[in-house]
Parts: sequence; structure tokens; C-alpha cells
Amino acid sequence: MKKLALCIILLLSIFIVTACKKEDFILSADEVTSNTILMKQDGSLQVALVESFDKTYYSLSELEEFVMAEINKYNKEIGSEVITMLDRQLNNGNAVIILNYAGMGHYATFNNVIAAYFNTNQATDDFPLPDSFVSAKDRKPVSLVKVLDSKFKVLAIEGAYDIIVEGNIKYYTDNAKLINNNKVQSNDDGLSVVVYKP
Repeated sequence: MKKLALCIILLLSIFIVTACKKEDFILSADEVTSNTILMKQDGSLQVALVESFDKTYYSLSELEEFVMAEINKYNKEIGSEVITMLDRQLNNGNAVIILNYAGMGHYATFNNVIAAYFNTNQATDDFPLPDSFVSAKDRKPVSLVKVLDSKFKVLAIEGAYDIIVEGNIKYYTDNAKLINNNKVQSNDDGLSVVVYKP
């Protein structure tokens, strides 16, 4: 009887540990319909670029060669493979390319854009944040002071993207739209900032 009880307790604990594991997100070219950024817990990011590809003279293989040449050039300059192509395909008249970046700094440099990723306690004047945010909990305005008083991650990026994080969004700038607890849609109206708990 003791062995049976011990086995049941062991099986339940294994089930609880595996059931509580956070879902590991991966972007898929089959499912992506718009430009998307997935911020991973380890600081790496996957970026899906979706472009209209409706001309007969367009060639996916030529596009892939061009992108790979740029990736290889950047990786050679860095001295390490910090950008990789995860997937590429044609999907409903669109070319979808998914790239993996070892970190936000490589994404910003490679694409020549303003972007940052840091902890709230690392915020400095070097990368000024907006004075107010929107709370994901109740959609009410929140001051920067309250946001910085937390131990969360900050993702700041220019451009229109679906931004997905491995965690729960706590605050975001008013130029973004909250879709669910781990996704916002940003727009081309300046820098979008997402504050989230990994």
C-alpha cells in the first residue's frame, strides 16, 4: 500500500512539474500573416517578415540568396553566427521569412533601427522611455515611475509588428494595441514599448 501511495505521489509531482512548464513559442511561416517579433526568455528573438510577392518575375530562391548573403556578411563581421534563417516560404501571395537573432542589439544593428531590450531596473537616460504607459490589467494610464518600480523586462521597437513575448504583458505604450496577455500590435507611430513579466 505504501508503494502504491508513493508511486501515485511521484506520478502526480511529475505531472504537476511538466504541466506547469511555460509554453515554448516558435514562429511558423505557415501561421504568420503579418510582420511579427517573438521575444524569447533567453533574450533571443525571432522575427517574421511578410512581404507581398505577387509578381511573376519574383523569385523566392533569389530573395533567399540575397538575405543569406546579408546574414553571412553580418555574421562574418561579428565573428559568430548571431543571425540565422529559420524558415522561408510563399504563403498566399506573400513571401514569409523568419530570422533568429541572438539578441536585440544584433536585430537593431542589422536592420539599422532603434530597438532595445533590458530589465526595468536597468533603464537609463541613454534610452529614454515615455512618461506614461497603459496598464494591461485595467487599460488605465500608468506613470513611468510605477513601471520602473517593478522587476520586469522592457522591449522597445520601431515599426508595425505583432509583438509576442514569452511571458505576461504588464504595461505598453498607447501607440500599441493589446491583443492578449502576451501579444500587442504596434504601429509605425514612433517607438512602441512593452513591459512584461517573463
